[in-house]
Amino acid sequence: MNKKKNEQCVEKFLNFAEELSWLLDNYKGLKIEETVMQIREGLNNEGTSVWGNDLIVRKSTRSLVGIFPELFQNKVLFPSNQAIIEFANEVLQMRINPSKNRSKTEIIGEIVCTTYILTEAEIEKVVNALNKMVDNENVVKKVKEMKRNSTFSWNEIIQKLAE
Repeated sequence: MNKKKNEQCVEKFLNFAEELSWLLDNYKGLKIEETVMQIREGLNNEGTSVWGNDLIVRKSTRSLVGIFPELFQNKVLFPSNQAIIEFANEVLQMRINPSKNRSKTEIIGEIVCTTYILTEAEIEKVVNALNKMVDNENVVKKVKEMKRNSTFSWNEIIQKLAE
């Protein structure tokens, strides 16, 4: 049994070596070490990168998208799917049809997938405000109280929290 296992390992290694040699041959002109250094430099400089502002926007968008599941599971702030849709339409400038019958997961998925249309400034403002909301139970209570008001506006909440 041990001999058979060794033979399998050797065969697996030979397959790997062969495929690696094909890859290396195929990308001969690619300066891997130089590219890795540029990527590291871009990530370390947080903002001044080899990709410019595009990397910053993607990082901010990932921050925003990452907070959605925790935020939208908060039953105090979002007791219904309709509440999530209202938030997305008002704060994130989306056009989610509230009359469509969808699960919470589908709604959150649509929000996550369409968040990439926001500008860097919009994303940063929303991320900062939502972080304050998620991290502070007192803020959640205040938002809940404000939601009882007939003139409640998510944009006002975001503006106040972003200050």
